[in-house]
Amino acid sequence: MGTSDYNISTAELICIFDNALDRSAFIWDYQGFKTDGNNEFYIAFIGKYIDGSKSEALEDAIELSIALDYFKLPHLHVIEKHLLSNLDDDAKLLCLDWLRYFFKHIPKNDFERLNRHALQHNKSDLLKVQAILNLLMVKNDEQLITVLKKVIAKTLLPAVFYRVINMFDIELEDIKELVRMDIKVIIENSIVLTKPQKDILTARILRGLV
Repeated sequence: MGTSDYNISTAELICIFDNALDRSAFIWDYQGFKTDGNNEFYIAFIGKYIDGSKSEALEDAIELSIALDYFKLPHLHVIEKHLLSNLDDDAKLLCLDWLRYFFKHIPKNDFERLNRHALQHNKSDLLKVQAILNLLMVKNDEQLITVLKKVIAKTLLPAVFYRVINMFDIELEDIKELVRMDIKVIIENSIVLTKPQKDILTARILRGLV
């Protein structure tokens, strides 16, 4: 089935969602969540699994809530529980993505508290960086920008650079203007990025420079 076919039946969805690999691929690729008339099915899946402990289904439920643009305030408490738990880093990163996506629906104090907790209590550079980027959506904070630059200067994960550049391009263009030359230098000096990766990331961080 092509992702442009938005007339998928409930029976087809049941078959897809019964297989973890098919379900994850479908949620990642499908573009018809808001228009195919299957909201009840999707919402039921989210409700059943977003508060669960089974990692694959839990992650898919979070991804699906974002894809469907489906926010419920009680889900914030579920996301908080996951961030404070021993879930793996991939699941926690999705929780931070969820906070970012539903930023405008979340009380500011809760948003800042949860992201600061993620920043202070995780070793993963990806989690630290996403928490900082989320917090920079609230306000331009020089101390956070300094920490951001320190983390990406030392990271051994190329994905960290892409996270930063993606956020700069989409939601933090004002921050990008302030730090783009510093980030350019960090990219150029990175020991983990390949030459093609450096070229792509440098072009993106300089995009729009007058």
